[in-house]
Amino acid sequence: MNVLNTAEVWLTPSWRGAQFGTVKKIYPLDGREGEHKQNNKMKDTFKPNALTFEEGIERIKQANEAADFCFKSKISTSLDAGARKATGGLMVTNVPGGFKKFQLPLYLDKASQLFVSVGAPDTKVPIHSHDEGDGFRYISSGSIIYKGEELKAGDWMFIPAGEPYEFVVGELGATMMYCYSC
Repeated sequence: MNVLNTAEVWLTPSWRGAQFGTVKKIYPLDGREGEHKQNNKMKDTFKPNALTFEEGIERIKQANEAADFCFKSKISTSLDAGARKATGGLMVTNVPGGFKKFQLPLYLDKASQLFVSVGAPDTKVPIHSHDEGDGFRYISSGSIIYKGEELKAGDWMFIPAGEPYEFVVGELGATMMYCYSC
């Protein structure tokens, strides 16, 4: 199993059901196969600010190039194969035991604002665009349906400036964090 498959265990919605401790079918990023006993003690290497902002952006660009993933060319979601492959290359190891951390394979080029929205079940958001800048949605609970695919808690979508889109809130509602360059 390769590094991409390792990351997918933790990056797809299925990771939410995982429990810390001994995890079966986890293949650590060091290439060893088999069970991996997670260390729940803070590692000596914990350094939360290991990269500058510019270095972080460069890291994203390199991972996206290696994965042949261009998030700016269309609306992208965490379910896209290219996004999952790029995210697999953006795992971070400088975290306390018991955590998995990864960079998302995207960034906003302009100053932006953060919002939280709560959508009632089955609410239809009509087709619209954000012409002033790119946007990003992160589903923190519930789900939305975009182009027939259900984005659940832990999933995200990137919307390039001016790209029209619409979605329907899932049957349990949705709470989303979203960020727009506006």
